Amino acid sequence: MGGRSLSRGAVFIIFLAWTTGIASAFSIGLTGDAAFQVVSGQGFGPKEQGGGGAELSLSFPILKWLSVGTFFGLSETLPSDTTGGFVYRGYGTGALGACVEAHGSIGQWSNAGTLDAGGRLGVAADWSAYQYTSLFFFYPETLVEGFLGFRFAGLPSLQLRLALPFRVQLRRDLDYSLSVAIGLGAVYTFGGA
Repeated sequence: MGGRSLSRGAVFIIFLAWTTGIASAFSIGLTGDAAFQVVSGQGFGPKEQGGGGAELSLSFPILKWLSVGTFFGLSETLPSDTTGGFVYRGYGTGALGACVEAHGSIGQWSNAGTLDAGGRLGVAADWSAYQYTSLFFFYPETLVEGFLGFRFAGLPSLQLRLALPFRVQLRRDLDYSLSVAIGLGAVYTFGGA
């Protein structure tokens, strides 16, 4: 009996969210990026590592200019060079995170479209594996991202984005690990632009 009322409650909450706006409009995004990372291990100096990845995101509007969302990313970090007689290993990562995004229009042209600017703050849980090994490790990371997006006048639901994400990986095996990337992507909004 309790399970039935629980499922009715869940259906009611889903219906309420859908009809009041939070779920009636949502956005799906896909972004690819090239990253530059600086790391420093305990007892070793800093080195640079390159890499890149892709991210799939889903967001729901809270206000016209504010949304909350989740994202899933896959990335590959290349090994550092061998100068100084040591190497930071390369690794592949899967990340699952949550974020808050704010944006606003900074320019509008009736024949061309709308230029938006915005930012994203997020946190993620990352699961990584070193290249050529079966060694896995976990770490949290924080994300701060600025972006420019352009919506074409004839297709206002589609936004093309140029993003600059900055990440801080909170790894126990390193003194610090920071990365900055440049990303290109697209975001499609269902239920209104």
